[in-house]
Formats: sequence, C-alpha cells, structure tokens
Amino acid sequence: MTPVDLKVLLHCYYTTEACAGIKTQPIQDSIEKFLLNNIFEATGSQFGYLITGKGHVFLKMICLTPFPEIAWVNPKSKLRVA
Repeated sequence: MTPVDLKVLLHCYYTTEACAGIKTQPIQDSIEKFLLNNIFEATGSQFGYLITGKGHVFLKMICLTPFPEIAWVNPKSKLRVA
C-alpha cells in the first residue's frame, strides 16, 4: 500500500467526482490494483469507479490499525518501558 493508493481509496470512498491527476501513472496503477483485487468496481460515475463491500471492509481494517508506540527495551533482560 502506497500513499497514492491510500489517496485513491479515500477519494473513491468519499466521492464519485473525478480525481485530480487521474491520468497520471501512479493513480492509474492504484486503480488497476484495486480493480484486480475487487476493492473497486467500474461504473458510469464521473470518477468511473465505486468502492465495493470488500473495499469498505479493507478501509475499515486500515482505520482500525493502531498508531505505533515507542518503547524502551533493555536488550539483556527484555524489560520494556513504554
């Protein structure tokens, strides 16, 4: 998953309007990836794609990913302090 993939996924989730830069190769690569994995389906909308049920679940999984934490770990004793 690249930042461009995330941008395209969120764009399709929030709107059916055309995506700025849709003709650029990175965005086309993202769309193709999502079509091949049944995250998007082609439609007659202005953007041309809708997010599928699988896409909604995938986006929910991304949103449920926790933020990273920093922890100090003693390499000998493995004692952790968050």
